[in-house]
Amino acid sequence: MTSVTAIVLVGGRSTRLGRSKAREMIDGRSIIQRVLDATQPLADEVLLVTARGQDTSWLPRGGRIRHIVDAYADSGPLVGIYSGLAAAHSDRCVAVACDMPLLKTELLQSLVELLSGCDAVVPRLEGRAQPLHAVYARSCAGVMHKALEQGSRSLHDVLRDLNVRWVEDHEMPEARALALSCFNVNTPGDLRCAVELLNKTCHVHPYPDGTDTL
Repeated sequence: MTSVTAIVLVGGRSTRLGRSKAREMIDGRSIIQRVLDATQPLADEVLLVTARGQDTSWLPRGGRIRHIVDAYADSGPLVGIYSGLAAAHSDRCVAVACDMPLLKTELLQSLVELLSGCDAVVPRLEGRAQPLHAVYARSCAGVMHKALEQGSRSLHDVLRDLNVRWVEDHEMPEARALALSCFNVNTPGDLRCAVELLNKTCHVHPYPDGTDTL
């Protein structure tokens, strides 16, 4: 079986929710635990990447989990993914955010299997790239490091310099599964919708409030 590292970005500021998104409870489990439950079955190690100076006392520990601190002080997904890739033991790395309570293990595994002859596998949902629900070759760290050293913090700009295998939602066996897996929590309304999605009473959209934070 192919070795895989899961990189979970936990360094976001949660400004719109006003409190730690990862610690929020949904149907008896915290969001971070839901992310771990989805990524651990396919990963040999899970890297929880946090910002410098961030309180990590509440984060899960033990087993295959390692804590990594951002290599650069500036927060942002590019820094987080780079920091994870630089510390990873596996050549194939799944990168996700800590605010995705409905991640689908099987879907992530299918993206891992597509990483051959390319630098990254990134799905697009309704035409919008989902780089925080993607797979990267560990070798992408070099391109990301160069961009960061030049002052760039844009993950989308870095993707233009990589050989990306784009996966459109219509290529997936079930587009709804991708939308659910990419669903992220930013607001109290998103939390309520996540519960409703678990009960299949809410329409799913990856950006419930219509924003894109990347």
